[in-house]
Amino acid sequence: MCAAREDFRGEDALEEFVAERGLDKARATRTKSTTELLNAWYGDTSPKDENEAIRSALPRAFFVDGLAPELREQLEARQAQQKQLGVSKQAVAASREVEALRDGWDAGRKQYASLWKEWKLPGE
Repeated sequence: MCAAREDFRGEDALEEFVAERGLDKARATRTKSTTELLNAWYGDTSPKDENEAIRSALPRAFFVDGLAPELREQLEARQAQQKQLGVSKQAVAASREVEALRDGWDAGRKQYASLWKEWKLPGE
């Protein structure tokens, strides 16, 4: 939906569709969460604070384009260290969001692979 919004901005039918569903408003409300997530990831914070901030922001930052590729590995590593880091109960509860992100990436990668393996040049 976000890609279609950017690719066809200004087209009457899409603008109406987007307005009816409140996409622009939803995207604007996610900007704060996105900023929190990126500031925690790229900022100079302790592993504990970084972990808590990312896990807190992740469920509300679903319009983030271009999450760092190493985010998954880092979050999984930090998940294993939660007790040592003294992570809050809220951040531990948010771990399911990291699992959902991981599962979504895996499912998307598998679906993409199945599609490109079937693609043929015209005339093949």
